[in-house]
Amino acid sequence: FIIFGAYPRIALISNLNNRRYYLKELIQTYIKKDIRDIGKIRNIMKFNNFLRILADQAGSLLNIDELASSIGIARETVYDYLILLEGTYIARRLTPFFKNLRSELTKMPKIYFEDTGILNYLKYNDIIEKVSGELFENCIYAELRKTVGLDSLRYWRTQSKQEIDFVIQHQKQLFTLEVKKVYSGQKTTSLEYFSQKYSNSKKFIITLEKRREAKGNISLLYPWEIFSAFATKL
Repeated sequence: FIIFGAYPRIALISNLNNRRYYLKELIQTYIKKDIRDIGKIRNIMKFNNFLRILADQAGSLLNIDELASSIGIARETVYDYLILLEGTYIARRLTPFFKNLRSELTKMPKIYFEDTGILNYLKYNDIIEKVSGELFENCIYAELRKTVGLDSLRYWRTQSKQEIDFVIQHQKQLFTLEVKKVYSGQKTTSLEYFSQKYSNSKKFIITLEKRREAKGNISLLYPWEIFSAFATKL
């Protein structure tokens, strides 16, 4: 489901060639036509460029001014496009968790797509049958959003560029999550740094392949364990 996404019409098809065909058809008819018509988009080429660049930035900080400049549109138009994609459940901005206004990012969001199949096609202009780190991280975002809701989900980054992929905040409890496609015992400096600042946090690493056990009170999870790990805690 990471490669082709979770749209029911596509996910229920067993033949991979048919999946590829219907995913391309979905993008051409729904995203590049229907959504464009809903938003009354006049400059089709620039809107398509916006989709491609946004997909290329999935999981990264979203700089509105840079995005507007690279496409050659007004920043207000970028906001209009983002609102359109959020309203049609294509992409979503993820805002930062912060308590310290001086040392932690407070405003700049990250961008994620709601479906990894759509992201896969928009990013590569094709269906690449390989799980990249970016695609895997976006998959985890989608699962977390469905499990805990967007109101509880954040990311964390300091001015000195310490970063945690996802922070779940529920009442006074914090859950910090790092996404690593393959975990081989890498250092988790950001998780440790965060836990020193916020003692009420619990640390997790989400991975597709576990080659070593984690140390330092860190729990390792596979993607399919996300719901059972967090749905009952919130």
